[in-house]
Amino acid sequence: MLRENVPLYKIAVEIDCEVSWLRKKLKGLGIWQPKTPDETKKETQKKWDERCKQAVMLRKQGLTYQAICKQLGCGPNALNQQFKKRGLK
Repeated sequence: MLRENVPLYKIAVEIDCEVSWLRKKLKGLGIWQPKTPDETKKETQKKWDERCKQAVMLRKQGLTYQAICKQLGCGPNALNQQFKKRGLK
């Protein structure tokens, strides 16, 4: 599950344990390494780059921003903010 990038909290729910316990055990086994803030920032930026590309394509297809946000799983304010960062409309 870790290789599939499933979040720890979902794994913890699946095996019925606390996230902190799971994290401690995985760290002890050398299986889980926390991400640095830079890695997290880069991943978030990649995710939003992809979402913005999809949003532009969906908008060209005639979808409303509300429908686009629902399909992409994000809020309209967040999408608008990310569009502004990238100089998109």
